[in-house]
Amino acid sequence: PLPKLLTALGVRHLGPAASLALTNAFHTLDAIMSKSEEELAAVEGVGGVIADTIVSWFAQDVNRAYIERLRSAGVSFGDPGAAEAAEAARAATPQTLEGKAVVVTGTLAGYNREAAEEAITSRGGKSPGSVSKKTFALVVGDGAGASKLTKAEELGVPQIPADRFEELLATGEIPSD
Repeated sequence: PLPKLLTALGVRHLGPAASLALTNAFHTLDAIMSKSEEELAAVEGVGGVIADTIVSWFAQDVNRAYIERLRSAGVSFGDPGAAEAAEAARAATPQTLEGKAVVVTGTLAGYNREAAEEAITSRGGKSPGSVSKKTFALVVGDGAGASKLTKAEELGVPQIPADRFEELLATGEIPSD
């Protein structure tokens, strides 16, 4: 998939998280290659340093030639129809978590890690990997990480049991007892 390809290109500072963010924002390598530094930096999780290195990397003839060799070999650079499909899906999904950061720790019934993150981001939320003062809620599943629980307690971040995750997704509010 495209996020792994982006990471594998070896662009300095471009790791898995930023590669996924760029893929979710632009859906194809050609779209990413055509964006300005400002457009790339505007993507949550990318920023100016990474955007600068991406633009510089794709500006080099040797790297563009490498991309064309990959294309000629049949490597997929993303789905051009994904942008339209993603926008239609977003429009159909209530944005209950708009601007809210929800961290998941442990396992949730019916969700793997990627599906839980997608459930959050498809509703306008963010799914960072760690608890911070910006975290709206910590969803606690089986085998939850002690460090995330401790950090949430220290910062006063609400903890939501895994069986109330669907309620959080539906309402965007901390479930009450």
